[in-house]
Amino acid sequence: MTWVTWRQFRTSAALGVAVALVVALALALGWQQVSSLYTSSGLASCSTSCADATAAFLRSAKAGLPGLAWMLGVGAMYLLPGLLGAFWGAPLVGRELEAGTYRLAWTQSITRRRWLAVKLALVGASSVSLAGLLSLVVTTAAARVDTANANRLTPLVFGARGVVPLGYAALAFAVGVASGLLLRRTVPAIAATLGVMAVVQAVVPLFVRAHLIPPLVRSTALDTEHIQEFFVNQDGEVTIVMDPQLSGAWILHNEAQTAAGAVFTGPADSTVCGPGTTPGGCVEWIGTLDLRSVVTYQPASRFWDLQLLETGLLLVLAGLVLGWCFWKVRRLV
Repeated sequence: MTWVTWRQFRTSAALGVAVALVVALALALGWQQVSSLYTSSGLASCSTSCADATAAFLRSAKAGLPGLAWMLGVGAMYLLPGLLGAFWGAPLVGRELEAGTYRLAWTQSITRRRWLAVKLALVGASSVSLAGLLSLVVTTAAARVDTANANRLTPLVFGARGVVPLGYAALAFAVGVASGLLLRRTVPAIAATLGVMAVVQAVVPLFVRAHLIPPLVRSTALDTEHIQEFFVNQDGEVTIVMDPQLSGAWILHNEAQTAAGAVFTGPADSTVCGPGTTPGGCVEWIGTLDLRSVVTYQPASRFWDLQLLETGLLLVLAGLVLGWCFWKVRRLV
């Protein structure tokens, strides 16, 4: 049974590995240039007051091949799970049901569950392993840029680093197999898998990830020296965005609040913030209002904690979906 499964899977496996090698090669070339830029910018030898060296390094690293390789790495890690689920998971059982070849397999000496278990073990392990290896390459190649950017926790970067791609690959594979079992047609199963994974990869960062660990809240007196953005519209409504000064943190909410805990939106004092006034006078007026800067955030130190929790959640979901597949395969006629 293992040999038969491998014979069916080897062409898809060879194609997937070939694509992964191309991506890895591009990342390796980009990484070499990034290493040179890291040294030439002075960031490698900098120990204090490194803002200028960091800015110079990031400007160079985001241009040309290094920048292209960075974007390729992020794109590859978001596309890979869905593609593995669609083209390795969905046809695994769906193609057998569509072609009717499952009838021959089930008349042999193996049970339905063993038939499914062998397929899942070989192809599923290959899917997760490929995602893991590519994630290792991407994470390593982008390490210096991520450190300089201090943005590993932001939703875009977080999902393309560490062990989280393994969890998405496992879930995508499970969804693909389940889609094939449910729809019994390969093409609809592929479309369903891609659609489900697109929704999952959008919903988890937006509504789930930030709450895997309760976020921290920091409330301090508003310091006008650290106002990052300040707007007053024609109706006198005020928008204040403070510099959170939390390197590497994922900022969930950044608000200026009144002493009563309400978000401050004005109205602005037209005598100091209206036409003909100077921005400095308006900022001074803000400083007299006894406002507070309230930041809700996930600190940079929680990167691996969030990685492990999200991966664990995805693996549990994958296990539940595969459990349904074993239940379903016994009831197929």
